[in-house]
Amino acid sequence: MKKKKIYIIVSVCIFVCSVLSLLVAASLHYGYSEGRVLIADDGAYFLVLDDHSPIRMTDNSQRGGLFHELQSGDRIGVIHGGIQESYPGNTSVYYIRFLEKGTVEDIFSDVIHTLTELGWRFHK
Repeated sequence: MKKKKIYIIVSVCIFVCSVLSLLVAASLHYGYSEGRVLIADDGAYFLVLDDHSPIRMTDNSQRGGLFHELQSGDRIGVIHGGIQESYPGNTSVYYIRFLEKGTVEDIFSDVIHTLTELGWRFHK
């Protein structure tokens, strides 16, 4: 009986620590966004949100290689840091969740046109 109480106390402590860790992470300005991937010819990766806003993504994961298997048009969700208010926005990405396959035709043409005017090049 005594071992069972200790096990329950340890389990509750682990649960509370996990919840507190999530709350601390949330207070450090992490965010979650979903959109389509757009890859520039120079290797820059963008997340194009549903409101036509492009955000340049930088891999800030511990392992690296977050973007290796992505193609332009793929729909993803990302956990990221704060988004710099520039055009396009910039953010550090820590985790990617693949949602669905896509093609470059799934990306808003006005976003591609505007980024091309700013100097980025994209192949179709």
